[in-house]
Amino acid sequence: LEHTSKRLDLSNRIDWNYRSTDKTHMPTQGSILSASFALNTPYQEGLSFSEAKLTAKKYHQFGSLITESTSGINVLSNNAPAFKYYYAGGASTLRGFNDFAIGSNYIGDRMIGGRRLYTHSMNVYLPSPYPETIQPFAFFDAASVDDRKIFSWYNLRASSGIAMTIYTPMAPIVLYY
Repeated sequence: LEHTSKRLDLSNRIDWNYRSTDKTHMPTQGSILSASFALNTPYQEGLSFSEAKLTAKKYHQFGSLITESTSGINVLSNNAPAFKYYYAGGASTLRGFNDFAIGSNYIGDRMIGGRRLYTHSMNVYLPSPYPETIQPFAFFDAASVDDRKIFSWYNLRASSGIAMTIYTPMAPIVLYY
């Protein structure tokens, strides 16, 4: 028996970014907004689904402290395949939790994520004797993965801690506790 399948996916994506900060590296004032919409349309067999993302980031300076507040919402259409589902956990969404630790759907004991991801992060950058190379900060993260059309407190998880970014010539190194 021989099975052949031909599939061509056409992805259309629109991105919009806005930045009004005082500096590109380590801003102290301003905001960054970004939005994207993607539509995956299969040429033959398969699912057509869409994805939308919105992220807002705001910087404020209070004396020697700088705050960075980031909020985001990611939404998949109801017919999105499971491999596109969102998870929370790890350095990019919920520090202190393992990668892919938070989701809303289970098949048996295996988590498969959800179609809605809500995130919020607050960093408070502390004064540093070497601000160009070492940046200590405190953080608070919250995230929820859900399939409901509106936000639910049911799956909300949060974490807080202290961290330090070390800027090296190759790339920044971030240590969390």
